[in-house]
Amino acid sequence: MATTAPFWNRSTFLVITGASRGIGKNLATQFSTLVTSDSTLVLLARNLQNLEATKTEILATNPKLDIKIYSVDLRKPDSKEFDTILRSSAAAKRYELYFLVHNAGYILTDVRASEMDDVQQFNEYMTMNLFSVTALTSSFLKLFVKNERCILNISSSAAIHPIKGVVHYCVGKSSREMYFKVLAQENPDLNVLNYAPGPVRTDLQRELANDCWNEDTRTLLQTFAESPVKMEDTIKKLIDTLESRSYSNGEHVIFQNPLYKMIYS
Repeated sequence: MATTAPFWNRSTFLVITGASRGIGKNLATQFSTLVTSDSTLVLLARNLQNLEATKTEILATNPKLDIKIYSVDLRKPDSKEFDTILRSSAAAKRYELYFLVHNAGYILTDVRASEMDDVQQFNEYMTMNLFSVTALTSSFLKLFVKNERCILNISSSAAIHPIKGVVHYCVGKSSREMYFKVLAQENPDLNVLNYAPGPVRTDLQRELANDCWNEDTRTLLQTFAESPVKMEDTIKKLIDTLESRSYSNGEHVIFQNPLYKMIYS
């Protein structure tokens, strides 16, 4: 991924999944201020109304941006649909940076690792959290072969550290991250980053804190909820990390937080 070009302030084709709320929405609004006005943003999520709200917020700051929104159910990934969305959104334009952000995901009210016998449920979970990711990435790389291509995976500490009571989440995150590590090894011309934003206060984090069956993990997550990472702080670190390119291709970069010592000490 060797390049001397600045990461931001370029004509950018930016795709973000899960852009209707939470981290995805914040990434869309923050990143939109860092690209040039001839850039195109493609925002994907199921909730079209919330996507419209994200679009409206972005255009209030940068009215010249070309913003495309699509209601897509990533629980039912369709490579042909991905191809169509990306091809039609990019049209015949050429961008200096092609940037794909994988943020979308969901959690399950989890079971013990020894009780994972619901194959259909696990397949549906992995379809959303892994298979849709690989399919969209494949479409993206097939269509865009020139200039810099960056793929950002919003990861988690659960990708590299086991946490009792959230086995599906851990398996989904670790599988997804390993996919990107292999992708980076096979394609050294790509710019691939796995970024763990820390315990940001989101709907997903609240669900985990309320529903986890393991008392120790539930207590820990509730502690996180009381002292969350500030969204603006973790996104600033991500923005700076991308700008500085201070990571190896496919590396796991984490937003450090003192509370992590409660898990990993």
